[in-house]
Amino acid sequence: MKHKHVLFAGNGFNSLDRNYVSWTELIKLLFRKFGVYDTYLRLFVEKVSPYMQYELLAQAILEKNGKFDEEDDEKIRMEIANLTSKSLEWKQVHQEAVKHYDEIITLNYDSCFETAALNGVKKYPPSVSQKIFQLKVDLSKEKLIEGCKTKAVWHAHGAVSEKGQVNSLCMWFQTYIQNVAEIKQRLYPSKNTNSKESQAIYKMVDEIQSTGTYSGKITSWFQLFFTSDVDIIGTELSYSELDVWWVLTCRSRLIREGKLKKGFNKIRYFMLKPYKKEKMSEDKIAKLALIKSMDIEIVFITPEDYFKDNRIFIAQGSELDLSEISPAPSRAELYNTEWYYLKAMSR
Repeated sequence: MKHKHVLFAGNGFNSLDRNYVSWTELIKLLFRKFGVYDTYLRLFVEKVSPYMQYELLAQAILEKNGKFDEEDDEKIRMEIANLTSKSLEWKQVHQEAVKHYDEIITLNYDSCFETAALNGVKKYPPSVSQKIFQLKVDLSKEKLIEGCKTKAVWHAHGAVSEKGQVNSLCMWFQTYIQNVAEIKQRLYPSKNTNSKESQAIYKMVDEIQSTGTYSGKITSWFQLFFTSDVDIIGTELSYSELDVWWVLTCRSRLIREGKLKKGFNKIRYFMLKPYKKEKMSEDKIAKLALIKSMDIEIVFITPEDYFKDNRIFIAQGSELDLSEISPAPSRAELYNTEWYYLKAMSR
C-alpha cells in the first residue's frame, strides 16, 4: 500500500543559514535585548529547561519595569520572529525537499519551504487564528517550481503570518501544554471527552488499513503520523518537544493494542553516524533505544561514504577539504552541511 511521503523538518534546516541563531543564543539575546541579563541570571538561565526560561525572562522584566503584560509578551514574540524567521532565506535543501515530499511538517516559524516551492516568491500562512494543529499553507493551487510534489506545509509550532502576526508561536512550557491538550482531545480515547471525537483516530486507522484510503479530511499535522510515511530530519527530538512525543507514544499505543498494524506506515528518524572513533553518549543511546521500541526506523548517514575526492560540500556553495584540515571536522561541523540533508532526503 502506497502512502504519502511526508517530511518532518526540525531546526537543523535553519542551521544552514548564515543568519541562524541557536536557541541558547536566542535566549541570551532576548535577555540582553530587554536589559535584564545580569550576573544573577547568567548563573541560572542555561541551567533551566529552554521552555521554562520564559518565566525567568518575564519575571526579570517585571522586576525591572514594574509590569509585564500582553504587550510585553508580544514584544518578545516579535523579537523571536525577527531572529528566527524573517531574516532566514531558503536554500537548495528546501527546494530539494519540496521536490521530494508530498507534504511537509515543520517545527520552524519561517516559510522557507513555501518560498522554495514558489522559486523565491514569499508565501506566509494566511492567518494565525486557526489552532496550531491546523496551521498550514495550501500550495495545491499555486504556480510551483518544476517537479514540486509538496502540496501543503504544516507549521506544528506556529509561524509568522502574512500580516506579521506572531501569536501562534509555540515557545514556552505553557504553550506546549496547551498544544498537548488540544492533541489529546483529538487523539486519545477518554471518558471525559466527546465520544465521537475520542474515537476519531480509531476510525481513521481502521478505514485506511482496510481500504487503503481515508474518506475524511486531514485537518491536523499529527494525523499524518498515522496515515503516511514520515521522515524525521534535522531535529534531536528533545524530550521538551512534548507534543511530538505525545503523538509518537499514541501511535505506539495503537500498535501495542493491535489497532494499528506494526509497520503499516513507515516512520524513519535520520541522524549522523558517530564520526570515526567518536563515542555516542549514554543519553543518546537510551533515546535511540526508545525511538526504536516505538516502531520507528533509525537511519544513520555515514559521512565517510559521501566524500568525493576528499571533499564535502557545505552551505553557501563552498567546499570543505578534509586533507587540509587538522584536527578532523567535528560531528557538529559535518552535521551542519547541506550534503547531510540531501543524502537523508534521497534515502
